[in-house]
Amino acid sequence: SALGYARYIAFSPHFDARGTPGSDQTFFFSTSTKLQTNFRTTDGGLSGEPLNRLIDGSPAPWLRNLLVAPTYDASTSAGRTDVYGSFGSGIFRLEDRRWRAILELPAYIECMAIPPNFDRVPSTPGRALVFVGMSKYPYFGIVEDTLGGAGVAYFPTGLEEGAVVKLICPPDFETDPVVYAATYTSGIKKLDLSNPTPVWESVGGPFPDYFVDAISLSPNFPNDHIILVGTQAGLVVGKDMPGGPWELRDGRYSRDNEAPAFHYYSPNHPANSQPDRPWRWGAVGTQSLRKATNLTLRDATVAQATRDGSYVEFTDYAHSIQ
Repeated sequence: SALGYARYIAFSPHFDARGTPGSDQTFFFSTSTKLQTNFRTTDGGLSGEPLNRLIDGSPAPWLRNLLVAPTYDASTSAGRTDVYGSFGSGIFRLEDRRWRAILELPAYIECMAIPPNFDRVPSTPGRALVFVGMSKYPYFGIVEDTLGGAGVAYFPTGLEEGAVVKLICPPDFETDPVVYAATYTSGIKKLDLSNPTPVWESVGGPFPDYFVDAISLSPNFPNDHIILVGTQAGLVVGKDMPGGPWELRDGRYSRDNEAPAFHYYSPNHPANSQPDRPWRWGAVGTQSLRKATNLTLRDATVAQATRDGSYVEFTDYAHSIQ
């Protein structure tokens, strides 16, 4: 994208991916550049509106962990709120075109989640809640963003072993208010908010000795209770049931040769005055390369080194390299 490499993205609750004329085509994204970094698009990504100012007119930071609440309404200025992002240990809420800092927490914010029944109407059971996972104590907080100001309650018990890296709420949260947390070093935990004194509990049986980076729930989670976890060893699948096993699923992994994590170098290229900086390799079409090799290629182009001493650097977990 000409606007930068998008790191976080969040869609309007009414987003219509079909592009139907007159429908809501709004989503938000932030990019890790030194220029404008927070954007809203109302045309499905064809253009981006910078959202880089705080309420007082000062520059807004690059916001991470973007979230859009179910209450967001793109059709009115007053409705274009309840969009959240984090920077460091701070939480920010969008008010039409500017961000307001609403709360500062005691630790770096790793992740955030909004319950499906997020609501500001006093007569309904939903509340304006944001769940926050942190890198260190107190690890987890429930932020209530009321019109009179934001407050937070912390629930650290049961999370003493590591950072909370991802949070997720099940689709039936309104009737079964449980929050699931992926912790970096101690597997998957859950917090049942229907208990008078909620305490984090481990989900299923003993979790494998893997670092955790991502979590997702089955589309039919209220019935099958299946949880999918991304780890450094691959996909691990389990169920929210007492003693349920966690199983590593075998699968193949591949990386696109144009992924941002790949850094190409060509120190001996005559036009490269700084040999230690990344230098783009040339591209060769699959048709011409197929004529000269017996390779079976899946991508549209292949990066090609034409100078001795060229090399590639990238960091990732791999099942195999081919």
